[in-house]
Amino acid sequence: MNKNIKILILAIIIYFCVFFFFSLMRYYSSKLGDPDVGLFGQSFYTAATYGKAFVNTFNEGGSHFRQHSSFIFYLILPFYMLYKSVVTLLFIHTLAIALGAVPVYLIAKEKISESAGLFFAIMYLLFHPVHGANYDPFSELGFVITPLLFAFYFLMKRRFFYCWIFLIITLSAKEDMSFIVMAFGLYGAYLSISEMLKVTPFKFTVNKLFINSACMVLAGAVYIYLALYVIIPHFAGGHAYGYFSERYGNLGSSLSEVAANIFIHPGLVLQSLIIKKKIFAVLEVLLPFGFLSILELPVLLIALPSMLVNLLSNYEFMYNSGTRYLAPWIPFIVISAIFGMSKMLNSINDPAARERRFRRLSVFLLVFMILVSLIIDNTPFRIGFRYPKIDAHQRIILYMVKEIPPDASVSTQVGIYNFLCNRMEAYCGYKEGVEYIMVDSTSKWYSEQANWDKIMPKVLARGDYELVDEHDGIQIYRKINAK
Repeated sequence: MNKNIKILILAIIIYFCVFFFFSLMRYYSSKLGDPDVGLFGQSFYTAATYGKAFVNTFNEGGSHFRQHSSFIFYLILPFYMLYKSVVTLLFIHTLAIALGAVPVYLIAKEKISESAGLFFAIMYLLFHPVHGANYDPFSELGFVITPLLFAFYFLMKRRFFYCWIFLIITLSAKEDMSFIVMAFGLYGAYLSISEMLKVTPFKFTVNKLFINSACMVLAGAVYIYLALYVIIPHFAGGHAYGYFSERYGNLGSSLSEVAANIFIHPGLVLQSLIIKKKIFAVLEVLLPFGFLSILELPVLLIALPSMLVNLLSNYEFMYNSGTRYLAPWIPFIVISAIFGMSKMLNSINDPAARERRFRRLSVFLLVFMILVSLIIDNTPFRIGFRYPKIDAHQRIILYMVKEIPPDASVSTQVGIYNFLCNRMEAYCGYKEGVEYIMVDSTSKWYSEQANWDKIMPKVLARGDYELVDEHDGIQIYRKINAK
């Protein structure tokens, strides 16, 4: 094992330890409430324990597949079953993102040199959207970064079998990954045509790369149709996919309407895109690599469908560089930066001069990347970030949740639901007839989520529940005559 490989492994381990710790602190401190953590925790618990199709009671009110075709969860489930806990999900999530440094190393090594491989792998681990995708609570989008990077590497090597494996994993993560796979195929077709025209100008012949690329476009198109019009409606009891009207209301309420309006009414598209926060979001992700990515637009444009999905939305979190939603952008920003640097270095004929240029660029970009992350990172990595801490009040919550029997039904609130999600009947809000109610009357979520401040006086007035424990404004009520 050479020195660069050892440094790469060490960098991955350091990244994993730091961001797994950050994720744990965010989870245990209940920073921001993060009800999605409980949603996924309950979904995995019901799948592992009862064989359900990732069922949860929060927001989705049934299978997670009612809203997203995230069949990648079945690949994660065996690892979750080793230890049924949200902590396991956070562990797997962080590890999956950290391992993205491996294909980055391989791509940069192939395109430039081994030292460039190590440099870009470290740059990937320092890249603030990677941190944001990791620190934002567990989600399926965190699992698309590494497969897409590996898929691109195997496309470079023309090892199509492995490329397809990683593209299928990507497709299984979420329905809108179909657009990325289609763009991936278009890029492959572009490569194929470019390479053939260089060898035999004005003559085009079909080769393996072109055939596989065409199949990628077809696979993406077929899957987006199946996901939106067959799979999701099946799990949603016949209801249509709801995110179009919810997040793209100005462009339409279905895929066909949105697509048509993009071409028919470009003014609407520009109106949706030319917003300061959205422009800054794009600049923020290109800035850390010194805008090297724009030197290789064909690779960067693979991310364009995902960029449009995010930037055309009226949901602000979808274009915030500190959230999971930008995860599909990451592979192609990093790869295009690698290709961009390769172009800069290849313009120098003298190997020694090329190596000197690489070292100067590396030092500059590394310092710049660190400074950018320290200033705009949306995690504890940023200077002045309010670090999530487990205070005395939170410790009481963590202690009191243990008082509720593991098989009992319970109604609770944001900030507590995450710690009670390992059961079939855990509700983030009031549910008639549950055996236990646990609320924190000092939390903002007591009034802002599910209106507990209005519901609890009515519930207690009926005399169905008795107070069994109370500390620091945190109360546990048990249904009278409950076991």
